[in-house]
Amino acid sequence: MKSLKFLILPLFLIGIFGVSCSSDDDSGQGENVDLIVGTWKITDVWMGGQSVYALIQMTNPCPLQTKFIFENDFSVRVETFVAADSGDGCVPDEVQNGNWSKEGSTYYVSSEGQTAHSEVEFLDNNNFTLMIEFEGESAKVKLTRQ
Repeated sequence: MKSLKFLILPLFLIGIFGVSCSSDDDSGQGENVDLIVGTWKITDVWMGGQSVYALIQMTNPCPLQTKFIFENDFSVRVETFVAADSGDGCVPDEVQNGNWSKEGSTYYVSSEGQTAHSEVEFLDNNNFTLMIEFEGESAKVKLTRQ
């Protein structure tokens, strides 16, 4: 838990260099190039086998509102959120754009001249998990279709 305060950075990096997304509903799934096409949000985070999602919500909830949007044209958009200047709630921040591709169960995301990859495990058509590494610790992140 000591690196929990640093967990926000990897959550942010998921959007740029990780994986995510699918379609808006199951009915249109046949029209999409891949299950990842759609809009996703982080719905759980585990470190050391324990969920730390509630703790993140209490300490810095804004990065959890980030939307990861994967399109059929292999583009990806990440809409980030930060704390409002008033300290009351979260407001939209940067929008980051990139491209995604897939090889097997590994997804690649390229943005700003960098490419990263992650293996994704789809739990069903609306949920998937991936592992991230930060500061030598692993975190398992669950994303859910919006």
